[in-house]
Amino acid sequence: ATARESIHMLLTYVAEQMSSPSHPHGCLMMMATTTTSGASPQLQAALAKLRASSRAKMRERIARGIGAGELPHDTDASALASFYGTVMAGMAAMAHDGATRKTLLATVEAAMRSWPEKRAARVKAAA
Repeated sequence: ATARESIHMLLTYVAEQMSSPSHPHGCLMMMATTTTSGASPQLQAALAKLRASSRAKMRERIARGIGAGELPHDTDASALASFYGTVMAGMAAMAHDGATRKTLLATVEAAMRSWPEKRAARVKAAA
């Protein structure tokens, strides 16, 4: 899969899992940040490490996509991974508040419209 397809599949999977009737809505890794802030520094550190790892994996996949020419060469892989990580955190809050799968999937599609597109190569006019 391309970098774009990989991120899209990840966000779609997250939306489906967060809205599954067989699971609590939201995401422990995201929601525990707001619900256990002072209760356990060790838990907070462990969750922060997991979130950082998730962003790092997205950044690595995006960077590979840049290297493969799937994205513009000046794409900031870290910023793009942070953006999609923020989208996932927002979806967790939405799911926790009862957002439907349809709403979360619409959020995924809106977020994917922010994906950097390769610019068409300029063609020099023949003199």
